[in-house]
Amino acid sequence: MTIRIVQEFIENYRFAHITEIKFAVELFGENVTWNNVIFHRSNWETSRFEKSYDKFEENELTIGKFRKWIEAEHETNFCPHVTLKNFKNIEPNRILILHSEDHDKSPQNVKYWRNRVVKFAKEKTDTLMYKYNFCMGQRRHFQSLVFNELGGNAGWASENPKVILWDKNWRSFVMEEALDSEFLNLSQFLKNFEAGNLRPFIKSETPPPEAEKAGDHVKVAVGTTFNKIVLDTQKDTLVAIVAQDCGYCQALFPTLKKLARSLEEEESVEIVTIDGKFNHPPRAYEYKGFPTIYFAKKFQKNEPIPYKGQRTEEALLEFIKEHSSKKAIKIDGVPEKEYDYDEIVAASEIEVDEIIEGDSQKSAEHDEL
Repeated sequence: MTIRIVQEFIENYRFAHITEIKFAVELFGENVTWNNVIFHRSNWETSRFEKSYDKFEENELTIGKFRKWIEAEHETNFCPHVTLKNFKNIEPNRILILHSEDHDKSPQNVKYWRNRVVKFAKEKTDTLMYKYNFCMGQRRHFQSLVFNELGGNAGWASENPKVILWDKNWRSFVMEEALDSEFLNLSQFLKNFEAGNLRPFIKSETPPPEAEKAGDHVKVAVGTTFNKIVLDTQKDTLVAIVAQDCGYCQALFPTLKKLARSLEEEESVEIVTIDGKFNHPPRAYEYKGFPTIYFAKKFQKNEPIPYKGQRTEEALLEFIKEHSSKKAIKIDGVPEKEYDYDEIVAASEIEVDEIIEGDSQKSAEHDEL
């Protein structure tokens, strides 16, 4: 079981074993015995608010119990150290403090900033409107996130830590100035966030001119216009998240043009593309590859329906018809026949009554014979 646990959690935790019980007692005290499992925090990841270690107390060690125990340990750790791989495990409202210190060369500097973060988190808990989950990371580990996703610039070279906040909708808010040693600017930053005075950072290209489109009647959204073009409209929307250097996307563009032309006179449906490499749509429109296609009904824009079928005009058209907010849509300017289901049911009942009546007459004729 121990090997399975190591395999399950090795990506986020470092494992070690001790073969000398005397050494274990020196580290963790007299209550440590053979086969104990200890959660140990590094010296720079402890403070007067936290224990440096804790012992697994369950009689049986299973993956499920181990995971529950580890999660509980993180809850008691006011400011865990994270990497680019695991920082998303910290629940929003998540505050990431990025520092430029090296844990091996200057652990005391790391501990200095972390102690101040923990102290701030403890003292401000009752004065802030929301609950925040703090974590820390080395700036060099997050360079791709900072510069590619959050608009990082030369100002990020400051010695003092930088602050990024993600809210419960996974929108990111970047504190422009470096963190001051008294955390006064962080206090003001959080007050502005809670008052709704901060604008989230949205990765976005410059919006194209109104006349510029990906094709006939295909709208082009960017990060800053996605809400206006997709979320704020009273129309169903087929959204294709694409990349210009993607071969599959290049093959899809002509299909989207044909699809848009087929729906040209249908005012209830729009076809929209957004380049996922240079723009960020909302989290509900998550994507891991290109192209990714969603259908968003006009009253359910935050619950888009993912498309998994063939990328042909016919298949996409059937997908739109299946999920459309209207019973019938115009295709090539011709409305589909809209069936009145009440009439169909009524007609079926009449037909059944006639059959029953006919059978009754035949039965009566047999009785007379």
